[in-house]
Amino acid sequence: MRKRWSAILLALNVVAGLTVTGGGAIPASADEANPAAHQGPSLGRDGRSLLYPKGWYPGYRTSEGQFLHDFSYAGYRRGEVPIPSVNKHRGINVTKSPYRADPTGRTDSTRAIQQAIDDAAARGGGVVYLPKGTYRVTPQEGKDFALNINSSGVVLKGDGQLQTHIYNAQENMKQKDIIRVGGGDWKRTSTLSKLRKTVSEPTVLLPVESTDGFQVDDFVVITFETTEGFLKEHGMQNKWASRLGKVEPIFYRQIVAVDSKAKTLTLDIPTRYPLKLRDDITITKTEASNHGGGPGGLLHRERRELEAGARRR
Repeated sequence: MRKRWSAILLALNVVAGLTVTGGGAIPASADEANPAAHQGPSLGRDGRSLLYPKGWYPGYRTSEGQFLHDFSYAGYRRGEVPIPSVNKHRGINVTKSPYRADPTGRTDSTRAIQQAIDDAAARGGGVVYLPKGTYRVTPQEGKDFALNINSSGVVLKGDGQLQTHIYNAQENMKQKDIIRVGGGDWKRTSTLSKLRKTVSEPTVLLPVESTDGFQVDDFVVITFETTEGFLKEHGMQNKWASRLGKVEPIFYRQIVAVDSKAKTLTLDIPTRYPLKLRDDITITKTEASNHGGGPGGLLHRERRELEAGARRR
């Protein structure tokens, strides 16, 4: 799943015009050559999405089987509990000694803020407070992120979106993060199982070949192989040809129930995409993830955005 799917959560990065090794270019399908050819109207006469008509209800589908994905689990702890209130003044103020981050944005504050984050993590968690101002950051040499919150219980706190700004000074941010929460790629264990049968509809119940080694509260990553059938189904034989044979993550979930007799794993959040045996669906246990931390009350701004804003002023 490359290192992350922003969010989660999770879109494929594609490269156009490439060939498959040993096979030459794959002819484009009709769908790929004209992607709009089979797309019907998306809005009704009243301007509403046909996927969200008046009288919409959870599980609603159009006559073609289209539906809105369920994002109700997004957010802090799946959106099931309120975001906790934290006292920013009891945390680490990055503008104070020994950090002395620059709130004017004239000098780089990456190392200062990262040191404050690391110190909070070493204490078992806490608030890293960025007072009103603009803080310039940039990915350091050899890193694909500017700031990293890699421990639970660490909160990066500002004075609000109109007050505290994090200004990313690097223009080329392909495959990079301004703030990364967690260690990047999931740390997979040797515990895994294959899907036992195709699951076409959104579900929390996965039929697997074996439940051995899986327990309630385990975190798992669900992956698929980019097969020729997958590419053909999406009409992307050329544009995604470079991904043929690659194993990609599609979902990251937590197990809430294990039924060894029925050989099923129950997930905390429904799947949002068909899982087909054709694509070698694999469920792999990972080490526990970082949770209960992250940024709040901040506005991330790219260099181009700030420069455009300066010109408008």
